[in-house]
Amino acid sequence: MEKQLCDLLVCLILLSWGFGAGVAGLELYSSLGETVTLPCGRFQEYQNSFIYWVFSQRSETASELASGGKITVKQPERAARLEVLPDSSLRIHDLHIEDSGQYTCQQYVNEQFHSSQASVFLKLLTITAVPGGDLKRGTALSLQCALVCNGGIADCSPPVNAELTWVDDEGTALQGDRFKITKYRTHSTLSLQLQKSDHNRRWRCNLTEGGEVKASFSYTTTLTDTPVLIASSSSAAVTLLLVLILAVAFCAWKRKRTDSNNHVQAEELKNKESVSEIPARVTGGAEENYSSIRFDDERRGPERRQAPAEESKGVIYSAIK
Repeated sequence: MEKQLCDLLVCLILLSWGFGAGVAGLELYSSLGETVTLPCGRFQEYQNSFIYWVFSQRSETASELASGGKITVKQPERAARLEVLPDSSLRIHDLHIEDSGQYTCQQYVNEQFHSSQASVFLKLLTITAVPGGDLKRGTALSLQCALVCNGGIADCSPPVNAELTWVDDEGTALQGDRFKITKYRTHSTLSLQLQKSDHNRRWRCNLTEGGEVKASFSYTTTLTDTPVLIASSSSAAVTLLLVLILAVAFCAWKRKRTDSNNHVQAEELKNKESVSEIPARVTGGAEENYSSIRFDDERRGPERRQAPAEESKGVIYSAIK
């Protein structure tokens, strides 16, 4: 009970201090989905002292986020995105619109309020698209870039010397007749008619102050009537590639088979023996004669076949007639 009364006292003090007249604080800019670190500053160290982080918006009562280096917020989803660093600064991951608002770190000694740092006012840059879906070629699209404060309850004006600009991925300001940019006090609007080349294109809005980019946020347009065409073209290209690969493979196989057949024929011809019949020699009388048949190995070349019979290494078979 004593701890609950103490926490309630903390909230009441912060509300009266944070929203009092003339209270100054640090303005910090970021964008949805980003990670930001809120500084806490240095406190004098005491025994039994704790550092508290408190969050507040104009539309709701202040709530405790962290105490003594531990996250104490009740919402599990939000608690998972918060982290207290060793220097007592507060880090917020994956920023949501509801994270915009006022953050204050303060010191408690012996469960009593001791001192507090100036608040950090977190403002987030975001883009709203109209229409928000089913984008096609020829659709008239309007993108509104604005800073949101206090959970997105209302847009907040940029600093006096800051401006909102529309750029491409290279950081070059958008120019051309198809882009209509209208600037207001709290936001900037980009209007255009979508083309086929706008599929998966990013439209970036920058918050610049004194020539320095303080925050940046982008919106990607996905056309629902373009991916089908892209898929058809890709399928045709893949089919053609497969046909070419098969044709090359078939030609290589055909050539290899032809070379193999030629090699086999050459080996058979190389090992083939030729048969030649030579005139019969008469060595006996008129009643006795014979004819000779010589088998020559063709591998010995023509010069060997022209050599005398007695020098030839061929085999001679004789038959007496």
